[in-house]
Amino acid sequence: MYAFPLFFQNTLLNIVSSAVVAPKVACDMLGQIMKKLHLAFFAGLFLLALSPLKAHALTGNEYAMSYQPDATILCAPTWQTCFSGGNSMLSINLGLGSNLGNGTLKSITIAKDENSPFVSQPWILQLECFTDSSYSTHCSDWLQPNAYNGNVSYVAAEFTTATADNKFWTADFTNSSHESNFGGTSPVTFNPTYYYRLIINDNGWGIGAYGSQTLGLPYYAINGLTL
Repeated sequence: MYAFPLFFQNTLLNIVSSAVVAPKVACDMLGQIMKKLHLAFFAGLFLLALSPLKAHALTGNEYAMSYQPDATILCAPTWQTCFSGGNSMLSINLGLGSNLGNGTLKSITIAKDENSPFVSQPWILQLECFTDSSYSTHCSDWLQPNAYNGNVSYVAAEFTTATADNKFWTADFTNSSHESNFGGTSPVTFNPTYYYRLIINDNGWGIGAYGSQTLGLPYYAINGLTL
């Protein structure tokens, strides 16, 4: 239960005492205290509005770590016919971590058919870490294992849930309770000597998506922040 500050408790007691001998004085005091409570309430709301969102406090300038920027064609009604060979998942090898720069991982964006009735159904964007160029051995010390990533150290995966125009959908990777470095720090960084792979998974909602007809790849952008 909410407890009034001591100042307000004492003032209310004075009002009760005054009411016995001077009803008008009591009414005047009650009006003053209600005015103070009203001002205190809105001051509290103002301070809350100014409070920073520490859970996602980020620094640095955003830059493209890796991307396929061509979104000139819409492959519909399903992206699978153009980009994934009829499969619900597509794997794209990104090469060495050094190719991604020395910043921290922020987000990954794809482009879906904005006119599909199922466009808001989230896809899964996933990064996997390997120790070798043949992508056969998973990393044992990239990320801190937790319940969200299946208690493994080589997978970072998030749903595409954010959009400004219903076309470009973004998965955020800055939640430290989902992804943190193996040593426990966050945001996530890439080991320059490890190899990384992007996996686009339509999560059973294989609608149309934008990409490059020439490259046979969907649009994607892995976004980072400079340190």
